[in-house]
Amino acid sequence: HYFLYVEDVDYCFTMLKNGYKMSCTDKSVIFHKESKSSPVKDSIYYYNTRNRFYFNKKANQGAFFNRLFFYFFISIVRTIQIIIKPALFKYIFRGFLDYHKKYYGVFA
Repeated sequence: HYFLYVEDVDYCFTMLKNGYKMSCTDKSVIFHKESKSSPVKDSIYYYNTRNRFYFNKKANQGAFFNRLFFYFFISIVRTIQIIIKPALFKYIFRGFLDYHKKYYGVFA
């Protein structure tokens, strides 16, 4: 369901849920070209918002208060981001709408 953003968290969550163990090592090196996959930097907020809502639903199935806490927390964070930079509203709101419409494709 993810185009980008939060897919790494979902991958780890799924692995743990299926009985695999997670560990850390300082022997690995990963090069990440930050924000190279997002055509418009503000679109990060679209994908991040939509995918966080999707992951929250998946990770907290049946846990009403956990989901409610997430909605409350993300609403505060996103509202602060919009107050600081009003142009983000269209990306954040669209991410929220597309999550509820079950649209998981590319932002257009």
